[in-house]
Amino acid sequence: LQAWPARADSKAPARDGWRNHEGWTPPDDLQFNGTYGILMGERSGNMEMLEIEGRAVNDGTAEDFFERLNDAGLGDLWAEIETGMQVFSPSGGAHYYYRVDGKPAGNTKLAFDENPDRPETLIETRGEGGFVVGPGSMTADGREWKLASGCHPRQIPTITEEQRDAIFEVAKSLDRRARRSPETPVDSRLTAGNSGDDLRDWVTQEIGVAELLEDMGWTLEG
Repeated sequence: LQAWPARADSKAPARDGWRNHEGWTPPDDLQFNGTYGILMGERSGNMEMLEIEGRAVNDGTAEDFFERLNDAGLGDLWAEIETGMQVFSPSGGAHYYYRVDGKPAGNTKLAFDENPDRPETLIETRGEGGFVVGPGSMTADGREWKLASGCHPRQIPTITEEQRDAIFEVAKSLDRRARRSPETPVDSRLTAGNSGDDLRDWVTQEIGVAELLEDMGWTLEG
């Protein structure tokens, strides 16, 4: 694993340059009095992480996700991922790590709740270019990212791109956002008051990049 110290107040890298360095090795016993993050993608052996947010655990989305994985014939695969490296976050969410025998995907938001004003993420991933707070890290007030019993980073499984994509499709089936009608122009959604990173996040969450491009005349091939 390639890791780097993180800021406990924001879960962001503690200092600039983390993308270009060789990495920082956390203690072997995963007990660290602070916060560190794991670099996703090629830097850590094509590693990705699927996160089920705490709100998704509380509202039953997580349970639905597991049931749909079983219905799709992916139950055994998911069981292997669960026993590899599963981490519980201070917010009550869960992180599931795996490596991909192929090209790692980028950070991907897979499912949102039905909030019409600003949908909140239920399931998302971290992949190429991503940064995830690692197990054993602690917030400033002492809450910990806990490694699930029986799990360890050395047990992270490797799955195929096709298996990864199949898991993504199951997660996307849980997206509860109300879809815009084809008659609603994208321009009407780009209201004033959004700029920079806020606009990027807003477009991703409110519209979706693929949907935005399709409305501009592009055709999604894959």
